[in-house]
Amino acid sequence: MRLQGATAWMNPSTGEVLTRYSPDQELDGYTYVRCGNRRASACPTCSCEYKGDAWHLSMCGMAGGRGVPATIGDRPYRLRHADGPRPRTSMT
Repeated sequence: MRLQGATAWMNPSTGEVLTRYSPDQELDGYTYVRCGNRRASACPTCSCEYKGDAWHLSMCGMAGGRGVPATIGDRPYRLRHADGPRPRTSMT
């Protein structure tokens, strides 16, 4: 999504402006942010970003590093898809 507008962080007690941001500082005058939708049918760009993030998180857990021992890569792994709770069917 492209955003326009400006922000200023101020000290509430003194009124002093601490920092300012304006999209005028960007090359094309816009600030770009993710819409947050992971579905490719709704937003292909955000979907691609989320897929990349998920891949990196998965690989870090399977390969080791950053506190995960490197020996973790020697073990077999299973991927589990976690859905929300499913509604129970009544058997009457």
